[in-house]
Amino acid sequence: MLFGFSRKKTAQPSKHTSRRRPLKRRRLSIDRLEDRQLLSVAPSGPQFMVNTTTQGTQETKPESFGTRGSQSVAMDSAGDTVAVWASQQVNSSGQDTGSWDLMFQRYTKTFDSSVGNYDLAPTGGETLIAVTPGNINGGDQSSLLVARAPTSGEFVVVWDAQPTGFGNTRYSTFAQLYSASGAPIGAQLSVASGHDFAQSVAMNDNGFDVLYGSNPSSLTWYDQRYSDTATSDTALGSPIKVVTPNSSENNASIAMDAQSNSVVVWGDVKEAHSGSMTYTINAQRYTSAGKALGGVIQLNQNTTQVQEWSSVGMDAAGDFVVAWGDMVPDAPGSTSSAWALMARPVSAGGTLGSIVEAIAPVVHLDGTTGEWVVDFQAQPYSGMVSVAVQAGGAFVLACDTSGAPALDTFDAAGNPLQQFQLNGADNPSVAVDSQGDLVVVSDGAGTAGSGDTGDVFGQFYANSNS
Repeated sequence: MLFGFSRKKTAQPSKHTSRRRPLKRRRLSIDRLEDRQLLSVAPSGPQFMVNTTTQGTQETKPESFGTRGSQSVAMDSAGDTVAVWASQQVNSSGQDTGSWDLMFQRYTKTFDSSVGNYDLAPTGGETLIAVTPGNINGGDQSSLLVARAPTSGEFVVVWDAQPTGFGNTRYSTFAQLYSASGAPIGAQLSVASGHDFAQSVAMNDNGFDVLYGSNPSSLTWYDQRYSDTATSDTALGSPIKVVTPNSSENNASIAMDAQSNSVVVWGDVKEAHSGSMTYTINAQRYTSAGKALGGVIQLNQNTTQVQEWSSVGMDAAGDFVVAWGDMVPDAPGSTSSAWALMARPVSAGGTLGSIVEAIAPVVHLDGTTGEWVVDFQAQPYSGMVSVAVQAGGAFVLACDTSGAPALDTFDAAGNPLQQFQLNGADNPSVAVDSQGDLVVVSDGAGTAGSGDTGDVFGQFYANSNS
C-alpha cells in the first residue's frame, strides 16, 4: 500500500457498484438553495470487517442497548477515521456473560495501489475503552457515540452505563477524549449522572457538545458543552436546557460548525384544540456562546401523521441537513401505511431548502388476500438515519430499510444523485471528509470465526469530483 494524498481519482470496477432498484423520490416544496459542490462517490476497495474479536456478537447498537441515537463512525478532514462498537463478553465456554466491552478502531486514509484509489488502512488494532464501571450491562447501556475534530484528529467517545448503587432503571452518561493516536486525554468525564442518557455528540477543533436526555418519563433535552485542548477538556458552564418536548419520543440530534455554532433537532407532538395531534420536526440554532439563535424552525409540512426519529448533519460553514421518518397513511396507490424518509437542507442563515422524499414506500396489492403489502420502506425507527454533510452543502443519508439498507447522495439543493445498497447491513452510520470521500459502518451477519454471531463492517467510498 502506497502512502500519500494525491487527489487524483481513478474509475472503480463496476463490480463494486451494487445498487438497489431506483426508488420514487418527490420534491415537496419549491424553495431552493444555491447549487454547490456535488457528491459523486463509488466504492473503493472491498468491504472490510472492523472488529478483530469474533467470538460473541459485535455490534454498533445491540437491541438491548435501546432505541436511541447511534454514531458509530467519525472522520477528520483528511479522511482518517475512527469506528466504535460493543463487544459481547463470553466465558470460556462461549456463553454470553450479559456484559459488553466498548471498543474502537482507527483507520488512516491512504492511496491503495491494489484498487488504484484511496482506501482506509487499519491503524493500531482494536482498542478497549477503559470505562468506569468496568462492565457494561446490555440492558443498561443505551448509547455509544463518537465524534472527531476535523483538523487535530482528536475524537471523543460517549456512552451510557449504570452507576453503582442506582438500581436497574437508572443510568448515566460518560465521555472520554482521545488524541489522534488513540491515547486518552484527561480522565473519563461524568457528563450527567442520575437518570440520564446520551443521545448525540458533535465536535470541532475547539471542543465538543454532548446532547443528553434527563428522566425519560418526563423528558428534557440538555446540551453540555466542553472546550478541548491537547491535554485536557473542560466543561463550559452548566448544561443548556434545549427543550422539554410534549412527547415521549426519545430521539434528538446535534451538529456543530467550525465556529462552534450548533443546531439541535428533535421531534414533538402537540395536541390541537380539536383533540387531534400535530407532529413536528423542529430545529433550534445556537451561537458559539450557547445562546439560542432565532426561534424554533419547523422542518416538516405534513403535521397530520407521525413525524419522528430526526437526525442532523452540518458542514464547517454552518449549512445543515435534517432527516426524519414520515409515516405515510396511504402509500401511493394503496390503503397501506408505511414509512418514508424525508430530508431538508437549511442554510447557515436559516433559509429553508426544499423537502425531499429520499425514500418513498413501495407497495403492492396481494391478489389472493386482497390486502396491500408493503414491499419497501424506510425504517428510521429501527436503526435511525445517519446524515453527513460535505463542505459546500452536498449531503449523504444512510438508513435502514425493509429491503436493504440504503446509502443516498444529494447535491446541496437536495437533488438526488446516487443510490447504493448496503448488503447485509443494519444500523448504518456515515461520515464524510473535506474531499467528499465517505465511509459507512454498520452491523452485519458474521462469518469470520468459530462461534461468531455478528460483526461490524465498513465500506469506503471515493468521491470522483474531488
